[in-house]
Amino acid sequence: MANSKLLLVLLVAVAVSVVTSKPVFKRSENMFLKSDTDFDGYVTARELKEGFEIASQHIANGYVAKYDTDKNGKLDSAEFYDSPFA
Repeated sequence: MANSKLLLVLLVAVAVSVVTSKPVFKRSENMFLKSDTDFDGYVTARELKEGFEIASQHIANGYVAKYDTDKNGKLDSAEFYDSPFA
């Protein structure tokens, strides 16, 4: 259900952007949406490693550990925006 809601939001945003010729999302929002490859609303260390071509999983795990303020093992959008990836 959450995936379909996120997909709907993305489709509406793209439609608005196409019609108005103005970007709907900021760069950091785009980076989060591109990084969240399974559309669950979080960016995992695996998604960080693949999306940003980080050299090792260990380094990606360290980034998540550093910026994961609620310690759930993944970054939500607010945590992602506070990281150097945004």
